[in-house]
Amino acid sequence: MKTCPRCHTPNSDEHRFCGLCGYNLAVESVSNFVTKVAIKANDVQFDLGVLCYKDGKYDQAVAIFQNLLDSNPDNLQVAQMLQQVQEASREKKANSQSD
Repeated sequence: MKTCPRCHTPNSDEHRFCGLCGYNLAVESVSNFVTKVAIKANDVQFDLGVLCYKDGKYDQAVAIFQNLLDSNPDNLQVAQMLQQVQEASREKKANSQSD
């Protein structure tokens, strides 16, 4: 059992992201130095992206994560969330076409 360092929610060992806040549980430390204000703004945007993802608003979530990735291309957590949202979006479109 892993505990999320952001929201302190217990998560199964096989989960890559926190089920509550979307935090990448595989990330141990921040590799790039950024200001507190930038971190807070990025955290808010990241959280908004996670909320859009959980609400099924995949296009909005993709736009948010893409914007975050454009400003910091080395952010693995954002890149992984972007990939996860894009996969969910493709699955949703495939399922709606088969109905």
